[in-house]
Amino acid sequence: MIWKRGSELPRWVQEEILARYPYRWTTGNTYRERMYRNQETPTMPLETDEQWLNRNMFPVTGDGRRLDNRIKHCRPAYMLEDAQ
Repeated sequence: MIWKRGSELPRWVQEEILARYPYRWTTGNTYRERMYRNQETPTMPLETDEQWLNRNMFPVTGDGRRLDNRIKHCRPAYMLEDAQ
């Protein structure tokens, strides 16, 4: 397993990521209002899906073409790039 920025993945994988992460605070997230209805609004500024994909890294299989289904979370890119 390796970690890659969402912006570096093929478009079809990006679409899969966006479908799997309904709690992202982005303008393109059609589920945003429903997901945060009973919670406090996040204090971070709203961003686009493209910004969110670029800011986060996702686990992919060794060939880098598919999401690794064993991991159910993403990580901020700055945390993983510093460790590598």
